[in-house]
Amino acid sequence: MRRIIDRIRDKIRSGEYALTYHALDEMADDGFEEEDFEEAVASGRIVRRQKDGLGRRKYTIEGNARGDRRLRAVCRFAATSGKLIVITVYDAS
Repeated sequence: MRRIIDRIRDKIRSGEYALTYHALDEMADDGFEEEDFEEAVASGRIVRRQKDGLGRRKYTIEGNARGDRRLRAVCRFAATSGKLIVITVYDAS
């Protein structure tokens, strides 16, 4: 079975992901842009695996964004489409 981080990176490279409104708001509050998120996932690793209230697996990834800032993102795979859903993005410093 492919590693989860590889699947997540593939979804980002192919554009098969969606940032929730919450993720976009949190990114803006912390001064991050979408490119920061993409770079952090490309260089990062999964630091936490858990299940949400509905039993769906979600993953917290931490990596380096532009400007040597640390970023964390929480995401999960959509059950029907397999698209990556980015739940939130925030400064990990």
